[in-house]
Amino acid sequence: MVSLRWTKTDEVNVNQECKCGLVVKNTGKMVARDIVVEAFFPRSVKLVDAEPFPNDSKDHLVWIFEHLDPGQEKSIDITMIPGRRGELSTNATVRFTGVATSVVHVEEPQLGLSISGPHDTMVGETLTQIITVSNPGTGVAHDVVVSAKVPEGLEHPRGKVVEMGIGSLGAGETRELRLPLAAIAGGEGVLVVEARGGTNLSQNVQTSIKIAAPKLSIDLAGPGLRYVGRQAQYVSTVTNEGVAATDNVRIVHLVPEGFEFIKADKGGKFDGTTGSVSWFIGRLEAGESVQVACDLQSKQIGDYMHHVQASGESGTTATSKVTTRVDGSSKITMEVSDLDDPVEVGTQTAYEIRIRNDGTKAAQTLKLICELPAGVELIDTTGPTSHFIEKGELHFKSLPELGAGAKAIYIIRVNGKQAGNLRMRAKLTTSNTQSEPVVVEEVTKFYAD
Repeated sequence: MVSLRWTKTDEVNVNQECKCGLVVKNTGKMVARDIVVEAFFPRSVKLVDAEPFPNDSKDHLVWIFEHLDPGQEKSIDITMIPGRRGELSTNATVRFTGVATSVVHVEEPQLGLSISGPHDTMVGETLTQIITVSNPGTGVAHDVVVSAKVPEGLEHPRGKVVEMGIGSLGAGETRELRLPLAAIAGGEGVLVVEARGGTNLSQNVQTSIKIAAPKLSIDLAGPGLRYVGRQAQYVSTVTNEGVAATDNVRIVHLVPEGFEFIKADKGGKFDGTTGSVSWFIGRLEAGESVQVACDLQSKQIGDYMHHVQASGESGTTATSKVTTRVDGSSKITMEVSDLDDPVEVGTQTAYEIRIRNDGTKAAQTLKLICELPAGVELIDTTGPTSHFIEKGELHFKSLPELGAGAKAIYIIRVNGKQAGNLRMRAKLTTSNTQSEPVVVEEVTKFYAD
C-alpha cells in the first residue's frame, strides 16, 4: 500500500511565493514499483519550481519513481504563487505496481563436528583424537573433507595439515575418524579441525592438548590507542607453565619507532642501540609468574607493534605482541576580520578569513560558505580554492586537506551599496573534526556622506 499526503511549509499569501509538498510513502510490507504521482492545481496558481523536477508538466505535474521499499518515503517540494484569495483546492493521486512472491521449500544440508580424546600427555607419548562428523540437516552434504591442523609440540606422519576425505554424508548420517598424534615438545597446543563440504558448507572445532614439560608463556598488555605526546604503560607478565623450574629468565621489550622510552620498573634497562628494554628475572619456579612494566611516550602518528620475548636456560622461549595506534587530532579555528571599519558607501573593502589547524593531524575536506550582507556587492575573491554562488550564498570549492600547523587565507572583496551595520557570516565544516560547523560573524559599519 502506498500513501500520499500534502504538506505546507510556508504561509500562503496572494501573489507571494510559498512552498508546499507531497510525501509518498510505502506503508506496505512489499516493494512497490512504478509509482506515478500526479498533482493538479487551479488555473489561478502559478507553478514556479519543483524538486525533484517532474517528468511531465503539460497540464498537471507528474512524477515517476521506479520503486519504494517497505517503509521508504519520497518527498516532493513545490514552489507556487497563488493568484487569488480564498480556498486553494489541490488534488494529488498515486498509482503503483505491487510485487508478487512465492515460497518454495529448500532442503539444507548441514555439518556437525566434534573432537574427543585426551587433553593431557607427556613428551614421547602418543594419543589419539576421535573426530566425529555428522549431517544434522535435511539434504545430502557432498564432497565432505576433514582437515586437521596439528599444533606445535605434536606431530603426525603426514605433516602439519592432515586431510581426510569422507565423500557424501546423508541427512542424519554420522562418521568417525581417528587421528593419531605423537607428543614431541612440551607446551599447550590447540588442535584445529575443519570440515568442508560442497555448497559452501563449513564447520570448525578445536581442542587444547597440554604436553607436560618446562614452558614459558608471556602476555603483553598495553593500550590500543594513544594520541601524540601522551604516555602509555606496557605490562609484561611471564609465567612458567611447565612442571619444572627454569633459570636465567630474561624479558626483552622492543620499542617501536613511534615511541620513546621514559622509565622501567624492577631494574629494567633501555638500550638505545637496539631500541629495547630488558629485565633479568633469574629463577622462575613451576607455576610462578613475574610482572614487569615500562612507560613509553608516543611521538608519531601511525600503527606500531610492540614485541616482547621471554627466554630461559632450558631453551624455552615465548613471545607476545600488541599493536598501539598513535593518532592525532585536528583543531580548526577560523578568524574573520574586515580590513576597513567603518567604510563609506561606494568604497571597495575586503573581508579576510584565516583558517588554521592547531592540531596534530591534517583536517580533511574543508568547506567554506559565506553569507554576504544584502547591502554589499561581491567584486572578487582570492584564496586556495575558487568560489561560486549558490542560492545567494558564496561557496568556496572544498579544500582537500589542511595539514597540522598549516593555515589557509581567503580574501573577499566587496563594494558597499547601502549604509548601516552590515553583518557577514562565515561557516566552515570539515569531514574529520568537529561535528558542528565553525561559525564566525563580522559586523562592518558602512556610512554615507
